[in-house]
Amino acid sequence: MNPNPVIISQSKEVEGDRNLVKLGAIAVLSIALSFAAVYSLNRFFTIGSYADAVRGLLAAGAFVVVAILEVFFIKSVGLLRGAVALTALAPLALFTDKLYPTLSYPLLGGAVAFLLLTVGAAGDGARRLTNSMRIRFFEVARSVTPRLVTAFIFFAVVLLYLHYVEWGHLNEALGQRLVAGAVRSATPVVAIWVPGVELDGSVGDLLNAIADVELKKAQASLRGDYEALSKPAQTRLLAELRERTRQSLEKLVGPTKLDEPLPIA
Repeated sequence: MNPNPVIISQSKEVEGDRNLVKLGAIAVLSIALSFAAVYSLNRFFTIGSYADAVRGLLAAGAFVVVAILEVFFIKSVGLLRGAVALTALAPLALFTDKLYPTLSYPLLGGAVAFLLLTVGAAGDGARRLTNSMRIRFFEVARSVTPRLVTAFIFFAVVLLYLHYVEWGHLNEALGQRLVAGAVRSATPVVAIWVPGVELDGSVGDLLNAIADVELKKAQASLRGDYEALSKPAQTRLLAELRERTRQSLEKLVGPTKLDEPLPIA
């Protein structure tokens, strides 16, 4: 005797409804974690609180885990990519004033890269599940995790650039620590380019050292012309080189004062 078709149909509908609720909950959780991670990171850049940095890292780590679970639970590749796309685009809600009326192209580019990397990671994980006879969680996780982490790191770097260079919202103390680390790391390279330079002096000392190097290059190209210049003319040439170097430096790090110490502390 065949089971009652009405009961079977109703049970399938109930199961389907439960699955939709479960998948919707996972998708909403993923979106919330992505939003929280970028929100905390954005606060870290503007306020400089390491508590925000920790919260952002924890939210990003939880997002990676939930995104991997999405790959396992959402069987439809189309639905999976749609859910992950919403997850990647959700943080843009924090920056609506940077998207309209004036569009920030670096922000848009970072968001697109974040979108492509996360959707690509999810799609690759889904393909591995489809082509595998056995469900291997760690194999899929190893494939998906690096791309998701790369997506977050890339978007974080874009945000750091925007806060520091374009928006000018980067926390001053945090900016000084970042610049100090960059200066310390760059010291061997700078010493090759500007022999004898000391990065524990002032901005003016650095500019003078760079101007001296440029002057020597100019002397080599001008040959005897520089020696033929009068002392006041040589002084003016050195001052012009120094000012040109200062202007180039300000394009990278903002306004500088000649007596300001270099940020290596």
